[in-house]
Amino acid sequence: MSGWLRGSVVTTYSETRHLRGWSLIALAVTWSMVLIPLAYVLPVESSTSIYVRSNGTYDYPKVPLVRINGTPVLYLVAVPLVVSALVGLLSGLRLQLGWRTAEWGAWVLSGLLVIAGALGAVTILVGVFVLPTGAILIATCAVFRSSYDSPIVRDPP
Repeated sequence: MSGWLRGSVVTTYSETRHLRGWSLIALAVTWSMVLIPLAYVLPVESSTSIYVRSNGTYDYPKVPLVRINGTPVLYLVAVPLVVSALVGLLSGLRLQLGWRTAEWGAWVLSGLLVIAGALGAVTILVGVFVLPTGAILIATCAVFRSSYDSPIVRDPP
């Protein structure tokens, strides 16, 4: 069996790919969780108040999402977290049960998140913070895709 030695266990290329994929899922979930507190503190949306400076220029101050839209905006901010969890679940189903539909579902959800992030980046600044999660999930699907055809096979003890 080809592989490399990790402690007393020989790890195959496929196992390494699985570990890489699960690490990417963890990264996507972590980044998505960071977005929730950022919605409270990161000034990304322009306020409706206009301030006139002493030199006669106008200023539209940026404020956090929650201050402008209230706490219901957190449902929207939590979408990348939910999608990350679903992609992780679907990837696990594909790896364990061989469901091809789960693989397609993971790809579709990841792609939709990238599209939503791109549209959000064009319309408001918030989409820029969603794009990394989508990109990480696309990378996750690609990593898992390369390991679906070579399942983990261990030598009997």
